[in-house]
Amino acid sequence: MELTDEIIQTAIKAFNEKGLKFTMDDIANELHISKKTIYKQFTNKEELLHALIDEAFREIKILEKNIYEDPKLSTKEKIQKIIIALPVPYESFNSNRFLEIRQASPFLLEIMKEHLETGWELTIKLLEQGMEEGVIGPISIPVLRIMITASIESFISSSLLDENGITYSEALDDMMSILMKGIELNEK
Repeated sequence: MELTDEIIQTAIKAFNEKGLKFTMDDIANELHISKKTIYKQFTNKEELLHALIDEAFREIKILEKNIYEDPKLSTKEKIQKIIIALPVPYESFNSNRFLEIRQASPFLLEIMKEHLETGWELTIKLLEQGMEEGVIGPISIPVLRIMITASIESFISSSLLDENGITYSEALDDMMSILMKGIELNEK
């Protein structure tokens, strides 16, 4: 693993544990390197957080591709999994972590929103396939996409989940369950 990747992976772990209170010292100590070495890779903490967000979404896209190509999954299962694909390191993220990002850097929140609104090609293909197979009813894909994106954006910009003891991963599961009940065709 390259040093940049090691720093990002360590930052993900530190962010998950401490939120934005993690320091470059925390990362340097964990990796047994100097802060100067970190600053050669990332000019500041915000740049590191930007890389962390980009890495999270890169991992999501890999997971989505794996789901899409999994021959063991039915179209319905693929739809359910691909929409809420979340790599293991991010499953336990507390929704407050997203609020911290929002409060500290609106720029980083915009980066997250930009990632959420792009890269829907595989999901759209699966939804179209699901309609063709009769697994889901005829729906407006743009409307569903807006609903999903708006829900996720709401999850990452509100304290309501945390106030109710709901993790981000649990919220995604609940959202998907509600959506699937609305779009799947009932066999009669």
